Amino acid sequence: SIRGRDLEREDACLSSRMVEPGNVWRSVWDGAQAVAAADQPKVFDAIREANLVLHHLEQLKTGEVLQFMTDHLVVMAFTILAETVAAQHVPYVQSQVQILGKFMNKALLATEEP
Repeated sequence: SIRGRDLEREDACLSSRMVEPGNVWRSVWDGAQAVAAADQPKVFDAIREANLVLHHLEQLKTGEVLQFMTDHLVVMAFTILAETVAAQHVPYVQSQVQILGKFMNKALLATEEP
């Protein structure tokens, strides 16, 4: 049997709700077969998900790719601007960056698909 550090603690116990008779979680837990995490099927298949993303990108029109890239480049430029010393320490620049940030949020949210 596989025993972890927490299972060996003498003071460890389940909450009263979890030990009530008929608790679904407890009955499933008691009936489950112990399987090492390394032997369990992966919940997230990174290769499958990457292939789905690549397939989606292949289906995009050129204009959609450019819009996507433009939105992200604008956000990156704003982030760089907001992290400058002037944007963090000069009150006028701080206020202008905040105004620009609010405007950008509105503009980007308006271009999102429903």
